[in-house]
Amino acid sequence: GVDQLEGRLVEYREREVKYIEKIRTLELYRASNLDSIKTLTNEVETLKEDKDVVDGKLARLLKSSKDLENIIESQSILAEDQNKDTSTSEDVASPNPPKSFVKFVKPKDSQPESKSKELETPKKSQVKYPEQN
Repeated sequence: GVDQLEGRLVEYREREVKYIEKIRTLELYRASNLDSIKTLTNEVETLKEDKDVVDGKLARLLKSSKDLENIIESQSILAEDQNKDTSTSEDVASPNPPKSFVKFVKPKDSQPESKSKELETPKKSQVKYPEQN
């Protein structure tokens, strides 16, 4: 009977050693996973900050794009008005001088002179085409 109990005791001790090793391995995995979670959490925070910056830039670009569309639309309307004025009464000078295009640009949205000339040039040439027909 004592030999049988000693045999069982040896078995239990061997199992205990295996369980302790498994527990240590699992604890290492847990620590590694916690480190990974911290790293990923930091990356998410960084990405959120980057996203906020990009969202701000996108909002400014969309506003600028809308402002440019409004400027182009107002120039198109002016060009059409000038076309109508010149086709109905050729003797009367146009009430809108060519530099009136610049007046529709808000001070905060104004562009360097070279860019504003680039915008004006195509519009002026569009006005001339109907007159040449």
